[in-house]
Amino acid sequence: MGRVWFDLVAPKDVLYFERAINSLRRNGCEVLVTSRRYYELLQLCRLRRLKTVVVGRYGGAELIGKLLASARRILRLVDVVYRFKPKVAVSFASPEAARVAFGLGIPHICANDTPNAESVAKLTIPLSSRLITPSIIGEDVWVKYGISRENIVTYNALDPAAWIKGFKPRISTIKKLNLDFEKPIITLRPEETFASYLRGFVDLEGIYLAPLIKDLIERLSNIQIVVVPRYPEQREAYYKLTSSLTIGRGNRVVITDRVLDTQSLIYYSSVFIGAGGTMSCEASLLGVPTISCYPAEPTIVDKYLIDLGLLKRLPITKAVEYVEKLFTEDIAKVKRKLRARARRILLEMEDPTDVVLKCIYQYLNH
Repeated sequence: MGRVWFDLVAPKDVLYFERAINSLRRNGCEVLVTSRRYYELLQLCRLRRLKTVVVGRYGGAELIGKLLASARRILRLVDVVYRFKPKVAVSFASPEAARVAFGLGIPHICANDTPNAESVAKLTIPLSSRLITPSIIGEDVWVKYGISRENIVTYNALDPAAWIKGFKPRISTIKKLNLDFEKPIITLRPEETFASYLRGFVDLEGIYLAPLIKDLIERLSNIQIVVVPRYPEQREAYYKLTSSLTIGRGNRVVITDRVLDTQSLIYYSSVFIGAGGTMSCEASLLGVPTISCYPAEPTIVDKYLIDLGLLKRLPITKAVEYVEKLFTEDIAKVKRKLRARARRILLEMEDPTDVVLKCIYQYLNH
């Protein structure tokens, strides 16, 4: 059937491409999957039992670190990919995949739903043969990065539809965290501290959600707060924060120390508060009351979810008031209404995996 190379550089990539990878292999394709040393990425690959060839590492917060890690990774990928000789390369906006594929004359299919990440877009879009993106983003925003309209493939869906459409929650995830089903669960996802697109918006030395956690503990009782950090450095920062707080009134704070089935955790949560993008989108499509405290301007995806009534955008100082208001209502009833609305919207969405596979086969059968 042909050879396909996938480069996975972030946790979302695993979820987004997993079904496409498995489908191609079932149909007799040879598939090379590369990844890099990155805290959540490799743990998620192990959790999903997806074997990858680990090439290079994540460059961290500083620009010099990002540049050096990317340059070194490109050199190492050249050898791996050249020997494999794929007919097509696929990534979720991996600068290294785009550069190596371009240099070796391999068509690169780039998936991307974050035009606000300008640095990554500039390094991937001009070198890509196809761009796959949600239709709500529109073509104009991508054309300015150097790709022609005829090479943009859109779908009527948000990216998490690729892994949420067939999702079945596992109650075992809640049990592993020793959470009490009788008490509200508030799940928090910190911001992408090291991302280039948040430079100037967040303090690398600070804890963006610290005021929120303090307010939740002081103003609410009998709640369980679960923080899902992105990096070991973030995890240690939140450990130090919570150890310095007085936690009483039946409250509990859990800081996860490994990658887990976050979709199930979100599904069983009473409220989700996110300072990033992907998990806030997941929570919205799962019908969980979702608050976005994203530090920068709201993304196109966030605005779309807000218009659908699935996402509430609030500053950190106002988030607790909204949670208090939710808890004065019947939270189970609120979730039922939201879940029914989210389910209807999700059913109307295309499956992004089908679009990805169609693009890949166009190159394999060419």
